[in-house]
Order: sequence, then C-alpha cells, then structure tokens
Amino acid sequence: MRNVKKMKADVVVVGSGPGGSTVARDLTLKGKKVILVEWGKDNKPTGTMIAASKYMGGLSGFGKGMMITPEFVMMIRCITLGGTTLMYLGSAFDPPYDTFAKYGIDLDPEETAGIKRELKIQPFPDEFFGDGAKAIMASARDLGYDWNKLNKFVDPAKGKPTVKEFYFGCKSGAKWQARDWALEAVRKGAVLLTGTFCDEVIVENKVATGIRATGPGGQPYEISADKVVVSSGGVGSPTILQRSGIYDAGKKFFFDPFVITYGYLDRRLPEEIPMAGGVHLKSDGLFITDMSTPWSMYAYYAASKMKLLRMFKTRGLVSLMTKVSDDLDGLISVTGGITKPLTFNDKHKLNMGRAISRKILMNAGAKDIWYSLNAAAHPGGTCRIGDIVNSDLETQFKNLFVVDGSVIPEPWGLPPVLTIISLARRLSKHLAAS
Repeated sequence: MRNVKKMKADVVVVGSGPGGSTVARDLTLKGKKVILVEWGKDNKPTGTMIAASKYMGGLSGFGKGMMITPEFVMMIRCITLGGTTLMYLGSAFDPPYDTFAKYGIDLDPEETAGIKRELKIQPFPDEFFGDGAKAIMASARDLGYDWNKLNKFVDPAKGKPTVKEFYFGCKSGAKWQARDWALEAVRKGAVLLTGTFCDEVIVENKVATGIRATGPGGQPYEISADKVVVSSGGVGSPTILQRSGIYDAGKKFFFDPFVITYGYLDRRLPEEIPMAGGVHLKSDGLFITDMSTPWSMYAYYAASKMKLLRMFKTRGLVSLMTKVSDDLDGLISVTGGITKPLTFNDKHKLNMGRAISRKILMNAGAKDIWYSLNAAAHPGGTCRIGDIVNSDLETQFKNLFVVDGSVIPEPWGLPPVLTIISLARRLSKHLAAS
C-alpha cells in the first residue's frame, strides 16, 4: 500500500466547475493557499466528439458522465477540469434574487452586473444570428410570445464559436468555461490535483479539517485545511456529503427535463448558434429557446425515435427546446446513482412545451414536425439552502461549505451558471473575511 501523501492549505476546493473555480481563483488572488481537487483530467477543449467523450469519463463514463434514470431519461454531466461548462451552451440568466432572499441569501445585483462585465456577458450580435433563429423569433413574436435575445457567456471580440464548440468544448476561447478560471488560479499559485477523487471530508468534533482523496495510480492523499469547499455538482456533492456523514444530502432534487421539437423549413439554412433567443414562461414553468445541435446529436435523437430516414434530412432543419422546472423528487445514492421519476406535473409541462413549440414552428412555415425523447440537465437541489446548508452555504459541520447547483433551494428550469458564480463570489468574500 502506498504511503499517504499529506498536504496542507488554507482552503481545499473539491470540484472545478463554475462554483469551485470561482472560489479557487478568488481566494488565490486574495493571497490564500488553495488546493483544487478535480476527479477528472484536464481535457483540452477541441470542439470534437472525441473530446466530449473524454469530458464524460471516457470508456468508463457510462453511469458517471452519461446517466440514465429507470424511466430512461438521459442526463449528461462532465467529469473534467471545468466541469460541465465545457459542454454548456453559454446562456446566462440573472439569479432569482427574491427566491434567494427568502432563504437569507442577499445576492447583490451590482455584484452580478460586475461578473457580467468581467466575462463580457451579452446577447449575440445580430451578425451571429442565423436565419433559422430569426425565423423562430419572428414567428414567436407574431404569436404574442415575449421572445428576446438571450445573454451569453461569449465574448464576440474573440470570434463566433461553431455549434460544435458550444457542445464539445470551445477551443477559440470566445465562450467562457470554468476551466479558464481554474487555470488562472493555478497560474497565480493554487495547487491543482487532477484525476483525484475525494473519498470523504475529515470531520473532528463536528468540524471539517480537510479531506481524504485518492489520486492517479491509487495514491492516497490527506489534505488538511482550515476550510473545505465542496463544489462537485448536483450529483457529486451529495455523494461526498453522504460519505462524510450528512445522510440527508441527495434526497429529492430537480434536473430540468427537456424535449426538442424538430421541423424543416423549405430552404437551406447555414449552421446556427444554439440558444440565441427564447422566452421564459415563468408561471407555466417553461423555458423555450431555439436549439440547433451538431449533426451527431440530431442523428442520435432521430435514431432513438426510430426515425432512421430523418437522420440524414437536414435541409432547412430548425428546432426548439422546451426545458421545464420539475418537481422535487428522487434520490442521488451514495454511489452516484440517480432515481428520478417524471411526475404527472412534469409530463404535463413537457407536453405543453411540445404544443407551443409546434405552434411556433408551424407558424414559421416548418413541416414534418417531430419530438425527441425526454432528456435532462442541471441536476440541483441535492444540498439545498435551508435544508443541507445555511445562508452562508455552510453544512452542519463547521468549516464545510457547498457551492454549486446542488444548493439551489427550489426547482429551477433555467441555465444556472451565472447564479452559481454569483453564489461562489459571495462565499469567497465570506471565507476571505473569516
């Protein structure tokens, strides 16, 4: 058995998604000694399917990065430096300030505005809009929907990412990815351990004092720290907490189910950028947006619905995604397995979204409309504020904090990255002050 490698830091951060990378970067810039622990490897974003398979865990990714519920709803998460931001579509929604205020979380709109300026968050310029997205916007507005451009984590000055770069990692640097801030933290002095799995948090007399982890080749680590920040996502964080003695983590969660509606316009369309515009029907729990996909994903959805001939029908292809805020239900097991039935209410919302999307596409002139299988994204609520963590994002164990989508207290239905960064920035200030 290999000897335990012992390390010490002011703060150890577990997970390098938007929450973990923000905390690691912020605290390093404030002079703290930070160790950032990431289960995955540092896979360079290249915008290819091969890279995407690596983000999800490679050949061993099934059940880790690619997860399927007993009801056959597929959910993707990335196990790589930067987390799932390597495969997110770069949409930025402001935090729901009133919701967080109910739980004692005083997120500052000015702080969020500062983050947006720092990351050049803004809608796509007109020249980035494709003809399909324009046709969908015009049709939705004609039907009375308040369809608008979406804010994006994209700096137009750095260029226009391809559709593959949105889905499979942006190599140009135009789309922000949490990996950017993780590597900046390292350049400023943080220590990064990739390929290192957090086995448990060390707790002594109800106080967190570090973590035990297993690195490449089975190397055991014991990392002592004044503060422990778990930021391993909606699936990873509750499993770490369960292994550390917080057994209610992972009970009931949301995972933003979605369905894609496809149709075909009678004209050729250039490659589209996804999620250029959309509408949030908050009272109905629906978010609908244009949703171009790489051919490989489109072909998968067609094949999974036994529409084999449509795999190669791409002329005039336009599509809409409906994402719904689902009911809190299900379980994340200590091994990371997910059980999450779609409730009657969830299914009703998805059906409503199909009907609205069909109406928008038909009004735009699209024909031969069909729907994908249900899928899901953004698992959260597994370490909810007010349940597992308090308003400082601290658990029942002193000096053990959580910051990622798992702490979001209520069903979501929207891309959460900007909200997670805002929560992490608030936590960074709290930790630096303490």
